[in-house]
Amino acid sequence: MARSLEREVIQAGGWMQWAVRDIERRAEGVLPNPFTDEWDFLTRAVWTTDEARGEVRQFPNLPYIEEMVRERRRHRIFAIEKSRRMLVSWTFCALYLYNVLTRRTQADYIASRKLETSCELVGRLVGIHERIPASLWKNRPDIVLHAGPTGKGYRRIDVPKTGSFVEAVAEGKDQLRQYSASNILMDEAAFWTKGEESWSALRPTIEGGGHIDICSTPELGSWMYSLLYEDMV
Repeated sequence: MARSLEREVIQAGGWMQWAVRDIERRAEGVLPNPFTDEWDFLTRAVWTTDEARGEVRQFPNLPYIEEMVRERRRHRIFAIEKSRRMLVSWTFCALYLYNVLTRRTQADYIASRKLETSCELVGRLVGIHERIPASLWKNRPDIVLHAGPTGKGYRRIDVPKTGSFVEAVAEGKDQLRQYSASNILMDEAAFWTKGEESWSALRPTIEGGGHIDICSTPELGSWMYSLLYEDMV
């Protein structure tokens, strides 16, 4: 890699994360908004949907999620194993929304094995945006929606006020190599059929100053297992 990187493995709260810290990570300016940081946004302004119960709930103030959010800031590559009820994917969706609402010219991508699944995750951002209480953020930036190919979820959302966007993409080196990303999420990455080549295609994102998030439920023997425990980097 172009920059000096420090590797570390951290285990806390029953979950394992692997990360590469970029010593030279630059500070990014944040536009004026009513929140002190992204964790303040998550715990005060974010409501998620519980598909199992059919309910809308305020994002929970849980210590392990707060540690995940604060630790992620320190890393250019952040990988975490998850279970279904840990709200990890919801956390990343909220973080990506906050980023494009408050920072200029951000190019964020959400990737899954299939484009349709990525579009559904971008749809979560739309729902979070709609449910931000007006009393908390009176001048909340508007978003422009671009429908997904199947009518479920959204292929892209644009934020005209900041010139930033979040776009859904599928796995694969050809799909991912063409993008220059500020942030990119690889969701359920352990189950990607083209996981290793997708990861390799994203390496220039790090060298260009971007950030990669990787999350998945565990899968023994997967490429992500090798990344976490056998140091593929």
